[in-house]
Amino acid sequence: MTNPNFGPPFGANFIPNLQYIYNISQAQQAVVTFETTTNFFVGEWIGFRIPPSNGMIQLNNKQARILAINDTLVTIDIDTLGFFPFISFSDPQFPCIAVPVASGIIPGTNVVTLEDAFDNEPTV
Repeated sequence: MTNPNFGPPFGANFIPNLQYIYNISQAQQAVVTFETTTNFFVGEWIGFRIPPSNGMIQLNNKQARILAINDTLVTIDIDTLGFFPFISFSDPQFPCIAVPVASGIIPGTNVVTLEDAFDNEPTV
């Protein structure tokens, strides 16, 4: 997704990686469909930015662990059955995106560093 009026294109070539969301299912374990193949991985935590125009505002600013991946599809550990339906609407000024949340505490320590926010290592 590029729009010269709103800055550079974003996505897998930028750090932290972000992915544009095409759809989110209403399910016990929601399935998120991205516009392109994702480089997220199982066990990674991602955060959601869902503008009101996309519906499913209950997921906005929430975090979820990835349970499974298949090309452009990611299954997350959030029950969205009671959420508003997702609306596939693309506004380049307010994109609907998923971003890595980071791996949290460095294994074997109680330290979280700035670099940790960009390493995207699994939390398991």
